[in-house]
This record gives sequence, structure tokens and C-alpha cells, in this order.
Amino acid sequence: MTQSSSYTYSVGALRPFLNCTVVPAENLVMDPWVMAIYYALDGGRIGHSREKTIWANFTAPVGCKGHDVNGKSYVSFNTSVKIADREGKSYHDRWVGSYLDLNLTVSDPGADCPSVGIFFGNMGGNDTSAWKMTALTCTQGIEQIPTNITFKGDPALGVIDEKHLPLLARKEAREWVNSTSGSSALNYKLKHFLDDHLKLYPTHNITEQKQDCDSFFNHLIYGPKAAKKEELLGPRNVSNLIDAVQTGYSEYMRYIIDLNFRADEKTAHDELVSALASPSPAEEAVSPNTEINGTMRQLITRFAINPTSKTILQILLAVIAVLSLASYLLVKIRGTLPRDPCSIASTMAFLAGSQLCERDSCIIPQGAEYMADEQLKKAFDGWVFSLGWWQKGGASVESEERSDDARTSGDTDHQSETREWQRTLGRFGIDVGRASVSKF
Repeated sequence: MTQSSSYTYSVGALRPFLNCTVVPAENLVMDPWVMAIYYALDGGRIGHSREKTIWANFTAPVGCKGHDVNGKSYVSFNTSVKIADREGKSYHDRWVGSYLDLNLTVSDPGADCPSVGIFFGNMGGNDTSAWKMTALTCTQGIEQIPTNITFKGDPALGVIDEKHLPLLARKEAREWVNSTSGSSALNYKLKHFLDDHLKLYPTHNITEQKQDCDSFFNHLIYGPKAAKKEELLGPRNVSNLIDAVQTGYSEYMRYIIDLNFRADEKTAHDELVSALASPSPAEEAVSPNTEINGTMRQLITRFAINPTSKTILQILLAVIAVLSLASYLLVKIRGTLPRDPCSIASTMAFLAGSQLCERDSCIIPQGAEYMADEQLKKAFDGWVFSLGWWQKGGASVESEERSDDARTSGDTDHQSETREWQRTLGRFGIDVGRASVSKF
């Protein structure tokens, strides 16, 4: 009976990744404070704030085109923070975390053009040298990894067998390539998606403002797997910051792939990405159909014979067969009683059907069960009793006063008695007279 079944498919799993590098500190520029004054509808002044902007400017990588200045291509991105005055006091200290989309054009298919800009650190106050601000530029990419996935039961339920975790062949991974630019550096604009779909977590400090960190960094710092800000701050913690950004990006990019990369019923077959684990690099990664080959395994209960137990059983059966054959050849079967005569049941079986058990024969007198041994000896004196084969209806009442000739004839004519016994089936037991065949 089938206990369970599992299905194993070899498919190409998508893994988003982010490669980040640090923008040198000398490429960071701070604009002076700018005061913004707020007015009511009636023209009255209701308040003001101060705004500070930080810029990251650097030369675009080879093969990437940004803003052209004097024949050179540059990359520039910025973030701003507003400092509000409350009761005559300015709260200048701000934690800043920003995820930004970069706009670069790929001119060389082999170029890794950054498409993500990151700002994280502490900014505020007039002394910019005290700011601990880190800027990163990151390149997006997606690689397809051959993966063996085993589902427990119906694959439509999506239950992965816990005994057979997905097996990834990372050495056979291949990167996706932008069909337009021919580059493996992708240029997804995720800023709008992250700001619109990620719900902000509450901050731990009432003095911290929601606008200090965007939705991406809000999840990194205040989410379920929050990282301490102090462990991401400054040049000594750049590696921690890069790891946190890559982890957060990979997590949310998987949701984006799940929500936006799936084909629907209207998708043309020639637009489907190949579901093969590792298609040939020389061929386009498209598939004319959506069939995926897999393997089904079923666990079926069956009897299994242990080799050791089987060998022992065979030896025992062989010994039994040899001993049975030896006993048949060595033991005189015809001279062996078919049952033990010492038990009460065997004694009754020997007497069953004999004249001794017939009341009309008057061989056993009435009240014999109450007689003493001397009385029984006197009652049976003169009768002849024998053990052997008796023909049906062949028993006769006989005394010891038989002639010697008859006795001799009965002893010598044994072969004729045997042949007669073989022709007429009888019983083996005790009766009055002489048995037809004394042996058996």
C-alpha cells in the first residue's frame, strides 16, 4: 500500500544579488543650511525649518554614461534632511538612511553600471567633519541557479519535503543579461515600489522622525530582524552596512520577483523565461512550452527478507530434511508402533472396535471394574489376545487350545497374510484371537 509520494523537479531558481562599493569620503559634498519658511493661507508665518543636503559625486565607471561635464561622465545623487526649530532650539542631529535609484546608461555590455545609491549615517550641526556618513553605489543582478526541489505529496500544495531540502548547484549558476544593453548589470527602479508597499515600523525613540529613514532602512533598523544603527555607522562598520543592505535587498527583491515576474494566461510562449535548470549559453533563455520534467517517488510497504535470517532458516530446513531422510532409511517403520501405548488415550484406541468392547461377546464379565486382580486373571484365563492388524470382520473368539499345526501354519504363512491385509483395510489394535498380520 502506498504510504506517501514525492515529486522532484530540476528547475532554475532565481537569486537576486547586490554588489556594493564605498564612495570615497572626499567625493561627498554638503550644501549649506537652507531655511524654509512656512506661511498660512492668510499670509501669516507659521514656522520654519532648516534643510541640509548631502551629495555624492564621482566619475562614472568605464562603459557607463551619466552626466557629461566637460567631456567626462559623472554620477551624482543626494539626500536631504530637514531640521525644525522648536521653542528656539534646533534639533540638528539626524539619523539618515536613504535608498535611491540611479540613472546610468550602459554603453559597454561588459560594464557593471551601478543602479542603486545608498546613504546612511549621522548628519546635522555645523561641523560637517563630525558627521559619520557612508555612501554606497550598488549593482543589481539576478542569477539562475540549477536547483533540485522535492515536494511532499501534490506539488500544487507547495510543501517541500523536510527530509530532502532544495539542492542548489551554485557552481553552475549563470547571470541574467539585459536583452537591450547586453549587460548582466540590471537597472530595476525599486524606490517607488519600496516607498509605496513597505509599511513603516514604529521608531524606538520619540525624538527620531519618520523622515529620517526611508521605508527600506526603516525595515533594516526597526524590523523583525533589526540591526543596531551603531553597528552600521562609520568607516569601521562599512562591511556590516553592506551586508545589511544586501540582505534587505535580496529579501524584498524576492517578493518583487514573486509578484511581478510570473507569467499569466495572456503571456506569449516566446516571452516565457526557460524553466530549465541550466539552458545552453548558446541558446536564448526562452521556452516554447511550460512543461517541466521531474521524477516521482513512492514509498511502498513490502516484506523484506533479512539475508542472515534467510540463511539460518535454509540451514535449519536442510538439516530437518537430511534427518528426516536418515530416519526413514534407518528406522524400521513396520516395526514401530504408530502411537505410544503407555497413555490412556492410546490404550483406548488399541481396544476401540475390538470384541472386548462388545457386550454381546461376554468376554468381559459384568462388574469387571470392581474385581480384584485375581478375579480378573481367572475371568480372562484361557483367552488369546494379540496386537496387530485386524481385517474387517476377521476377528474371532479363540482360546489357547489351538493345535500346534494351526499355530505353526499361522507363523509360517506370514507373507500370504501380509498380501491379504494389503487387499483388505482393517485396524491396528488389540483383539481376541490371533491378528491377521502381527507386524505393521
